[in-house]
Amino acid sequence: MDSLTEHYVSQINRAIASGREDLIDELTAQHDVETRSTSLRALLKRADRHRR
Repeated sequence: MDSLTEHYVSQINRAIASGREDLIDELTAQHDVETRSTSLRALLKRADRHRR
């Protein structure tokens, strides 16, 4: 598990422990956006290296 996913799992566990299950959908959506943008940035960097 990468550190970004570990961070979100920790946040979701805290939300559950504090009775804030309403935050789970928001945290999951944030994680999805972060994961996609991180993957996209890595892909763009790789493509840029290949162009050189």
